[in-house]
Amino acid sequence: MNRHLIDHMLRVGRQLTDNDYEAIVIWGVLAHQNIAHMLPPGGGPSSLLNERGRITSTQGMRPLRLRDVTQIARLPRETVRRKLEKLATAGWIERQSDGWVICADHSAALLRELSRENVRRFLSAADDVLRALKEADTLLAAEKLIAKTSTSLPAA
Repeated sequence: MNRHLIDHMLRVGRQLTDNDYEAIVIWGVLAHQNIAHMLPPGGGPSSLLNERGRITSTQGMRPLRLRDVTQIARLPRETVRRKLEKLATAGWIERQSDGWVICADHSAALLRELSRENVRRFLSAADDVLRALKEADTLLAAEKLIAKTSTSLPAA
């Protein structure tokens, strides 16, 4: 799973922020927090998406203030401010009167493919981990059986 997470961060870094990992974290915080209030408990993201798989309106997004991004990302205020400006200049986010929001139209095509590939790789990594855990369980069960059998045999 660690290999999957690192691979994902590297791919996102190359494609979105020229390897600026603090900017990735900040963008991720905005992407999540801008729409989190629109997801009902137990509801999936499809409730927010139109037939093209896009958020139907950015008007429902909840802007995040610099202070909130700083607190959630746990990065210095000046760093967050600088990274927000950098993301805005690149067109990934925009500043509104009451905070920052992602630019869904700008990122839709790239993020759709990035997400599709990430899910494919995530499922492959999950299969690898499950296979390894099953093998470990089998070995552990065999060791327990051997230990149980050896302790139940009478001493010679």
